[in-house]
Amino acid sequence: MEKAISKEGIIKSASKLASASFLAQLISLAALPIISRAYSKEGIGIAGFVMTLSTLLSFLASGSYGQAIVISRQYVARLLLPASLCYCFICSLVVAFFMLIFKEFIAPSLPISSGFSHVATYWYWIPFLVFFLSAYMVLSGYANHQKKYGRLAFSVLCQSGTTNGIKVGLGLYGASSATALIAASTAGGLLGIYALSCFKPKHSSRLHLTPKRMRLALTYNKDFPLYSSPMMLVNSLAATLLIVALPRWYG
Repeated sequence: MEKAISKEGIIKSASKLASASFLAQLISLAALPIISRAYSKEGIGIAGFVMTLSTLLSFLASGSYGQAIVISRQYVARLLLPASLCYCFICSLVVAFFMLIFKEFIAPSLPISSGFSHVATYWYWIPFLVFFLSAYMVLSGYANHQKKYGRLAFSVLCQSGTTNGIKVGLGLYGASSATALIAASTAGGLLGIYALSCFKPKHSSRLHLTPKRMRLALTYNKDFPLYSSPMMLVNSLAATLLIVALPRWYG
């Protein structure tokens, strides 16, 4: 009997996530014709490059601690959540510092034919996007640990609906630059984070949170940023290599 209930719960949870992902893809497909006509090719290309680079960096910034949270015990998971978010924030600051210091050396190698002077306008979005994307990964892991699959599905729909809705709205209004596309993605990410943050943990006992305990929790799960994050980066880079390389080849 318990096995039957467990299987039924797994199927129900999986159906929620699958349905949300399917609906999110439908929203994106429905908005695509309007977005492709409302925005310039240059704006779409630059926004796509910025989002791709931010996504790749977010795999490193998250440290794959979202995966560690999923398999951790309740107390450790609650301890890892704020520690992982702090880790994401620090990594985002490192990205910002790296770009500020070395932007003149990195810029000439960017695979965008429009030149650095044009890309520099959107350069400073990347650290913010890295933090939002990596924080979303961590919060998704915690929601998964808490078995809040409905909340996960809701966040996916919120993120997709908000992002595409703002893109369509700004495009119809006349804002056809890459800034509008990036801002829409940022707003969708923020709403997705908010949706994942607004639930009460199963066990709400007081947590004695100290920097030392947070550091120990991160150190204990150090294999995730050392091995899992680079693997996710390589896999994602292989999947998006054409997006990054084609502008240089045919630009």
